Amino acid sequence: MLQAHVVDDPTRSLLYAPFREFPAGIAPAERERLRAAGRAAIQESVVPGYRDFLAFITQEYTPRTRPSIGASELPNGRAIYMQRVRQFTTLDLTPEQVHQTGLAEVSRIRAEMESAMRKAEFSGTLPEFIQFLRTDPRFYVNTPEELLRHTALVLKRMDGELPRLFGRLPRMPYGIKPIPEFIAPRTTTAYYSRPRVTAPGRGPTS
Repeated sequence: MLQAHVVDDPTRSLLYAPFREFPAGIAPAERERLRAAGRAAIQESVVPGYRDFLAFITQEYTPRTRPSIGASELPNGRAIYMQRVRQFTTLDLTPEQVHQTGLAEVSRIRAEMESAMRKAEFSGTLPEFIQFLRTDPRFYVNTPEELLRHTALVLKRMDGELPRLFGRLPRMPYGIKPIPEFIAPRTTTAYYSRPRVTAPGRGPTS
């Protein structure tokens, strides 16, 4: 993510994109002035800043991080897990009980996948079936716009089913947008951000 912003040519910077096209009312001379200012800002400020940040992350920050990722390795690690279980589930469960629930769900989903494989009359193994789903062109879209359209259709179908499953639904609306191109190859297929909450008489907060 940081390396993408360290460029030799400022016009190759992702941040230069707004300078490529301007509204019709801006005169050519003003466009060139703005482009020159944009190139200078990228070359003199953006690139050095990201270069220094990248050096800090790779040379100072990362070497000093701990190799493990589990909170159990922290002081009072088990208490942290217990608090998180309570916070995210609102239930008096132990981390071990949550883990067992996860294992049971994996078994249930695997059984449903095997059932779908049999209904599709696929003669191979489950791993072969998964590989088939991942590689056959019929299961993929061809453009980012087509992916957004299909995703929007799934979400609208979901909206119609949620009231059947939940007694109370959030009033906060949601939306979808593409993952930025400069991080898309190195991130997950999709991720989710918490909504902004607006208190009475106050503006939105993160």
